Amino acid sequence: MGVALKATAKNIGTLPYMPGGTPLKVKLYIKKNNAWVEVDSKSVNVLAPGVETSMNYYTTYIKGKQKPPAFKLVVESKNAGVVNPDVNMSNNTKEAQAQ
Repeated sequence: MGVALKATAKNIGTLPYMPGGTPLKVKLYIKKNNAWVEVDSKSVNVLAPGVETSMNYYTTYIKGKQKPPAFKLVVESKNAGVVNPDVNMSNNTKEAQAQ
């Protein structure tokens, strides 16, 4: 069975993400053998309020023999000294499993 994923990170705040000297990193992971493996990433210099950035990823699995794949989207900023510049730690990571 095929899984076509569109992973989206959106600035839901009122201020732009402006990480400084290094870009904001958005990373997409898939869970394989109980470990998270990075499958795609994107760099963003500024993410204005209401703006989103997205990545597409496609994978397959054998329905009935394998578990549906699990994904994790992470927003990181090394420059700000926190995982992302808005300091809202509850929205840095999102996990989901294909249905």
